[in-house]
Order: sequence, then C-alpha cells, then structure tokens
Amino acid sequence: MSYRQNHDHDTLISQELLALQQKALAQQNEMDRVRSDNVKLFEKIKFLQNYPGAKGAPPSSLDDMEARYSAQYEQKLDPFTHFNKKVWCCDRYSIVWL
Repeated sequence: MSYRQNHDHDTLISQELLALQQKALAQQNEMDRVRSDNVKLFEKIKFLQNYPGAKGAPPSSLDDMEARYSAQYEQKLDPFTHFNKKVWCCDRYSIVWL
C-alpha cells in the first residue's frame, strides 16, 4: 500500500469514526430527552393520582413505571440535588453558571 493510499484509508476511517461519534452523541441526547419526558409524564400521573376525586388504585402496569421513574422524580423535586448539578465554569475574567 502506498503512502497516498494509506493516507486516504486513514482519512476515510477518521471520517467514519467521527460520523459514528456524532451518531452516538445524537442517540445519547435523544435518550436523555426521552428520559426527561418520561419523568415529566410520571409527575403528571402522580398529580392525577393524588387529585381530589381520583378513583381506584393505579393499574399494575404503572407499578413498573413508578419503580423506574420514582427516584428520578424525587431527585427533580430535591433542591439540593438540583443545586449540586450546577457546574462552575471559571475563566480568568468571569464565573458563569452552566
């Protein structure tokens, strides 16, 4: 394999790697968005379950979902957890909250 062919092959592999990394990042962002949506839906379900006049117990299918999203919902309500997720970003001239 000549230098030129080797360089072209490396460039192609680098491009494929970059494309895969971008795809993985997009999938991670989508997963985070869906998880956030699920926590918001769980919050609405909890509100409706506790709404005056709500009838009966929740269906058993909600038990699995409740176990899955209950901890995330509780963390969302905890102001200390929310505060601790803030990150200080410091540079020479300013401090910025992210």
